Amino acid sequence: MSNKITLYNSENLKLIAEVYPEKWEKIKYKNKEKWLTKEDYPTYKQLTELSLELDIPFGYFFGDIKFLRKFIYKEKQREKNISYLYENGFDTLLCILDGLEYIEYYYYAFYLINSEKELIEISDFLYEIDKKVDKRIKLITNEELAEIVNKFNIFYNKIIIKKFYLL
Repeated sequence: MSNKITLYNSENLKLIAEVYPEKWEKIKYKNKEKWLTKEDYPTYKQLTELSLELDIPFGYFFGDIKFLRKFIYKEKQREKNISYLYENGFDTLLCILDGLEYIEYYYYAFYLINSEKELIEISDFLYEIDKKVDKRIKLITNEELAEIVNKFNIFYNKIIIKKFYLL
């Protein structure tokens, strides 16, 4: 009994090889080109490692290609946005109390500012990274904000936010 996976979508692998040629070339499996035509098949372990190396969720190897295209588009947009923030010196996070609901919930808005005093709201970036950072949360502390900044920098694999203020 073979542990090779035959039900993956080879069109998705072709798209990955086309969109990320430098990453695809680094994949160490000799038979990877045969996976594109289904002359040979990857094992579960190989697909799992491929998912980790390419930073693409495992399920995208099996679904309709339109879902992978949407994922790639969003990733490219995110990379472009993060590059813009990094290259233009948006390195200071402002966490601003934006409202109060009842007694225990607060609304926050998160902005990055650069030395030119330009502001960009990044609340959606933070909500995407850490689902605990909701628009309606309990009063946030400096320690929690430091943890959010750390997660942001780790997630984007760059030290973008260097300072932060809780206002």
